[in-house]
Amino acid sequence: MTVKFTISRPLVEETLVQLRAAGHRNSEGIVLWFAPRANRRIISKVLVPIHEASDDYFHISPEGNRQLRGLCITEKLILEAQVHTHPGRAFHSKADDKLAVLRHVDALSIVLPRFAANTTPETFLSDSASFLLNASDRWEQVELCELSELLQITV
Repeated sequence: MTVKFTISRPLVEETLVQLRAAGHRNSEGIVLWFAPRANRRIISKVLVPIHEASDDYFHISPEGNRQLRGLCITEKLILEAQVHTHPGRAFHSKADDKLAVLRHVDALSIVLPRFAANTTPETFLSDSASFLLNASDRWEQVELCELSELLQITV
């Protein structure tokens, strides 16, 4: 596995706070991770996009897509990963495959179970089901043993 992302612990903590807040509303949460175009593998910004959600889905609205495009242009960022929750187990549903906002090769999609209620920065990797988008536009699951090489959480 050659793609490696790094993210700081504070950004993981911010991601979890946002996901849990959605879970308290009995809603799936979504947080997007961005990297500078100059260094695409270091996640430097997280954002909850404008979206609609319920207990079993989320959808980024056209307004949310405009928000993302504007952010990427003005701050010279690339959207590298999406992190979202499910009410039960972590997996990539057919809707997740179809509606993912990311569509570039090696994009990362991370799903956390139980609205991330019990996930901590220490358990983030082991709790998640993670997927990379391949050149055939299919989401391939990253095995847990490979995940720590793919995504590194720094201090």
